[in-house]
Amino acid sequence: MAALLPQTRRLLARGDQVRVENLSSEAQQELNGLEARVVKYHPDADRYEVRIYDEMLTQFLKAANLAPPPPFAGEAGSTTMHVLMTCHLDSPRRVLLFRRCAQSVSFQQRLPEMLNVFVSLSGPLRGGNGSCSMIESLRALADQNPAIRWHVLDDGHEKRSQFEHLDDLLKASMELCSSAWLMFLDNDVMWHPWRVPVFHNVLRQQVAAGKGAVPFSIPCKLLLKNMAGDDGRLDQLICGYDNFDAWKQDPVLASQITEMSNSRKKSRGSWLITN
Repeated sequence: MAALLPQTRRLLARGDQVRVENLSSEAQQELNGLEARVVKYHPDADRYEVRIYDEMLTQFLKAANLAPPPPFAGEAGSTTMHVLMTCHLDSPRRVLLFRRCAQSVSFQQRLPEMLNVFVSLSGPLRGGNGSCSMIESLRALADQNPAIRWHVLDDGHEKRSQFEHLDDLLKASMELCSSAWLMFLDNDVMWHPWRVPVFHNVLRQQVAAGKGAVPFSIPCKLLLKNMAGDDGRLDQLICGYDNFDAWKQDPVLASQITEMSNSRKKSRGSWLITN
């Protein structure tokens, strides 16, 4: 399997098997290459507490000194769900909203299977606004729940269109698992603690009932990006799990979309694509 795109970082969680690397101090160089297990993340110091097997000792190391496990480690035979989340942090308000949004994802209950969250961070405040950076905040969340894996792309200061960020996230998602269910999350929306399991159940019911295509909102947004800049109309595509056919109620949207089944995986519904 191909590895994740180079710019994508999978954040570590407690229990992860890692390899020590890039230690430069003379006292620690002998630890390079040794296998270790993540015990805990310490956000106050931005260090991971790891237990090194061969030496039977504990070290506190930076993320840059720990090689994460392969992308598919622990996922053999399982079906994952992917959440794609874009975030441009250019004001304290957006920073606050993003923190709350990310926390609502980490609080998901009764997850039916592994949940992978892909976050695109951009903007001048992605390093924080007088407090810990966004990466540090996400590391703390990743440490709390091994069933949720966080993958981060740092898209820099420049503000780009949401579609450009989503393109990057979608590529990373496809690299990891091309058959995963997709969910989309704006960085100013908070989820109910059961949002993922309810969405998962409804998707399975749709497919089991033979209703054909399941309209994921994210590919709609990606593939409708050439419409005449009507962001308000595009936002209508982000519908709740109780009404997957909401887009059909708008004749303009309906005329722009064609249902194509089996384009992601034969047993997993379909994508929505433009003509």
